Amino acid sequence: MANFCDQFLEHVGISTDEFLTQPDPFPDFKLESVDDAALLEHVGISADMFCSQPDPFDEQTHSSGRFAAPISASAIEEKVQARIPEKTKAATRWGKTVWDCWALSRNSQRTVGDINPQDQYHIVPTSLQTTTAAEMNFWLSRFVFEVRRVDGKPYPASSVYGIICGLMRHFREELGRHDVNFLDKKDIRFAKFRKAMDPRMKELTAEGVGLEKRQADPLTMEDEDNITNWLNSEAYNANERSGLFGLRGMDEHRRLQVEQYKFGSDVNGRYMQYTGRI
Repeated sequence: MANFCDQFLEHVGISTDEFLTQPDPFPDFKLESVDDAALLEHVGISADMFCSQPDPFDEQTHSSGRFAAPISASAIEEKVQARIPEKTKAATRWGKTVWDCWALSRNSQRTVGDINPQDQYHIVPTSLQTTTAAEMNFWLSRFVFEVRRVDGKPYPASSVYGIICGLMRHFREELGRHDVNFLDKKDIRFAKFRKAMDPRMKELTAEGVGLEKRQADPLTMEDEDNITNWLNSEAYNANERSGLFGLRGMDEHRRLQVEQYKFGSDVNGRYMQYTGRI
């Protein structure tokens, strides 16, 4: 406690000389003859309370190893990026690349005669940092109908959905924009896009885009006999067929195709697998 007051004033940058012109707040005491403990007791503070407290100006107090060394912003960013699986990063890059290719292709083919005065936007953006929700809503509604694979064929519905998710991750992870969720039904800013995406998904599914098509194993004579007997049985009727394959309505009955059936075998024997569409 020795010279605590002097050390404190010196630490905060106040010289004791400044007090020489001030009136003595403790006229009953002679400062040169009173120690620190007596002065603290005079103002109502017990010196014992300081015994268990660490010295706030002791350098060892701040270098005791309690806390880790200061971390840099770049180190934090590395750890943030490391939490994302590599496959997810690749899917994000793929989604953004498909968008860029479509945007550049659409912009290059656009002529003055193609511009519709009623359209609010005319150039598809590739740098999305400052793109507004209204602009994305406008272009996404067209993107889902126009996007194609490299060979010009349409993407399956699942791939289109994956591209949209990749674009959302690009906004969040790479641009730091967490205000964008195209698929959130509560976000009315992208209502037009979601309305456009729904029929496009149904179109792709109805057309069988992306459905698995593999060469089935040839049927044996026993398989043919079993199927023939089953089809000729009284148990097989429209209701039985709907219950077995989950068919809904007459449209699905009429549009059944061979590609929707696959024959295989497992530990229980041979089976016939049906793949539905809508």
